[in-house]
Amino acid sequence: GLFTRAVAGTCATVEPLLPAGADLHDLPVSPQLVGRLRGADVLVLNGLGLEAALEPLVAAADRPDLRRVESAAGLAPLPGGADGHDHDHGHTHDPSHGHNDAGPGASGPGASGPGGAAVNPHVWLDPRRAAGQVRRIRDALVAADPPRAACFRRNADRFLAELQSLDRQLARQLAPHAGQPIVSFHDLAPYFADRYRLRAESVVALPGDNPSVADLRRVADQLRRHRTRAVLIDPVLERSSFTALAADLELEVLPFDPIERASESDARRPAHYLEAMRRNGAAVVKSLAPPPGR
Repeated sequence: GLFTRAVAGTCATVEPLLPAGADLHDLPVSPQLVGRLRGADVLVLNGLGLEAALEPLVAAADRPDLRRVESAAGLAPLPGGADGHDHDHGHTHDPSHGHNDAGPGASGPGASGPGGAAVNPHVWLDPRRAAGQVRRIRDALVAADPPRAACFRRNADRFLAELQSLDRQLARQLAPHAGQPIVSFHDLAPYFADRYRLRAESVVALPGDNPSVADLRRVADQLRRHRTRAVLIDPVLERSSFTALAADLELEVLPFDPIERASESDARRPAHYLEAMRRNGAAVVKSLAPPPGR
């Protein structure tokens, strides 16, 4: 949604299918939502299975002519995890990412890659992949509304330049820490780690999982070995659940925002993505051991 708003600017109306904070897994097939889809020109999706739960709603709209774009298509997704879980974990996915003109819709059943392997759909946490999403959205809007093509291209170029600046800033901050692990409660940041040559480690695979004694021993050993200063958590999902574990390990807890949900006002501001990613970069740097020689 943020990326689509960045490209559309004032040249198209971007309308979220879901309000901020809504859970797409519990979304009813209502006449209002079906009507919204029927009135749309373009349906922008993240893809990679993220919106699969909305397939019945898209089917009910019965719009074979609706132009659909999966913004994550072709972006080399990462695996869904060594445990075999995909990352559509049943928690809230809100229109603050990758979902708009008419809002999020189904990309097909499940998140899978070559050979049916589970993949992680959260590609926007790598600014370079995010730029790929912006380009696909730009191309879709240009094709849907050629008279406004120059406006869409101009808006996209402006936001792509901001993404490039963000990426350079994060790369400078994180270059001294290449190869170090970033530790999170659940598997929050593999795309961020992949882009900046870090290693993503997590206590549990999914946010609803309870850590076992073996999990706690493993993460404690990792933190001691790598002199990690803090553990990253989703600031909405895990702040309370992780408090006891962090206290036991005498660890600081820092927020890493997966940018899956936002306030109503932030969900209308493309700059929210840039701001959240800069905060994430600062949290990662703070969580890591000092580079050698410092």
